[in-house]
Amino acid sequence: MADAPEHRENAFPQGYLIFLNGPLGGGRFLLRKPRVIVGRHPDCDLIPEGELAARVSGTHIEVFFEKNQWYVQDLKSTNGTWVNHRKITRKRLKEGDVLMLGQKGPEFQWELDHSRDGIAETLIVDREEIIEDPRQGPKPRPKKKHKHDKHTTLLLDAVKRAREARVDGEGGETAVIMREVLATVIVRSRKKLKITIAILSVLLVLMCTFAILQSKRLAQQKKQLDLQITQLEVDLLSADDPEKIDLLISELDGYQKRAKEIQKNLLYQMGARDKEVDFIEAEIRALMGEFGAVEYSIPPEFSQKVRHYIRKYRGQDRSNMQLALGAKRNELNLIREILANFHLPPDLAFIVLVESGFRFESRSHAGAVGPWQFVPATARSLGLKINAEGDERTDLDKSSRAAGRYLRKLIADFGAGQSFMLALAAYNLGPTKVRRIIRQVENPIKQRDFWYLYRTRAFPEETREYVPKIFAAIIIGRNPQYFGFESEETSVAAPQESDF
Repeated sequence: MADAPEHRENAFPQGYLIFLNGPLGGGRFLLRKPRVIVGRHPDCDLIPEGELAARVSGTHIEVFFEKNQWYVQDLKSTNGTWVNHRKITRKRLKEGDVLMLGQKGPEFQWELDHSRDGIAETLIVDREEIIEDPRQGPKPRPKKKHKHDKHTTLLLDAVKRAREARVDGEGGETAVIMREVLATVIVRSRKKLKITIAILSVLLVLMCTFAILQSKRLAQQKKQLDLQITQLEVDLLSADDPEKIDLLISELDGYQKRAKEIQKNLLYQMGARDKEVDFIEAEIRALMGEFGAVEYSIPPEFSQKVRHYIRKYRGQDRSNMQLALGAKRNELNLIREILANFHLPPDLAFIVLVESGFRFESRSHAGAVGPWQFVPATARSLGLKINAEGDERTDLDKSSRAAGRYLRKLIADFGAGQSFMLALAAYNLGPTKVRRIIRQVENPIKQRDFWYLYRTRAFPEETREYVPKIFAAIIIGRNPQYFGFESEETSVAAPQESDF
């Protein structure tokens, strides 16, 4: 009985995911195993880079080989997966298919690896050269002159020797002759191959040495810039003179621009990539990218506040988070769908967690009621009825639609992009008070963005705590398993992606 074939990891047609955009555009990722996970989580096999990675979930897709076919499957990602501009949950891959992780996100082209096709080639010999019979002499026909390479000449000589051996009755010599020729060809081929490999090895060593030295140089430059940025952040905390603050902000912007340019360099990314990078910091940046509020230098105090509230949601406030991701997950998904219909980031549904802890009948000391904690004046201005017959602030559907209208109005008032964060602050503090704060700064046109007001402590303490708290809730909601919440029961459905 024949032995069972030995299992090999590469006993399947390997394929490439070719980067079509982003900082690694044009690069290839070879699938060396039959199951690969793509996402932002540090344990993923392929982690997209750059600003487009903001569209990618922690574990976004799985590409796997099954039943002699390659497939791609969406892993309940936040922003969905598209193949050839059609949203999918699972699809068989064909060569040339274009995969997109979230609309306007990273794009890849699927190609099979054909590098091992045709390794064993047959040497074709001109039949005109071997049909002569030495006992009868050559047939009268025109002869063609051929220029053969060394291998072909050896083979023709071997054919001639084998034919002569058969004429002399030594037919058994044919196999010996062919083995001798084959050994000669192999020895010659090996010599050429060794020379080629040696040359390529030297070139590869030189290229790698240059890349390592260049990446180290860039890393050192970025380290120096980061130290200068950190010092400026510290100086801003103690500055109180408007002119000095403006000078420090301008200087900070310059350092940030130079640091971003280094960060986009491919050699820097290859040398600096590290799975131990602070996961929470990466998630904060990804969120700001989605909100259009990209900032190279996040104030250290802001990051510390986000980590503080993540610890609280995992500890003393765990019941609130578990309620939102568990028993109230259907309500959470409904809010996400409503916000998506208003073309708002669906993850703003976690404002409800911060406002009311998903306890819809809750009432604050200021008279705010319902999941979104509207005070009577704001609720009536948004079309909600409050009378003896009932209070629509406690109606999840109606109050969530009112919240969608309110958030759109705040964004329209304060602008998208960098000022999107101002809309979050205004939800807590009120738009009138935010406008008053903006008017109090020295240059309200140049210095009206959230980060300037945050760094200069223009916001009251409650608002400075409120925005990081929302970030913390969203980050846990996007990565429940990473932070110790049950993944199956807590997974959040992803409605249509927003425009922000």
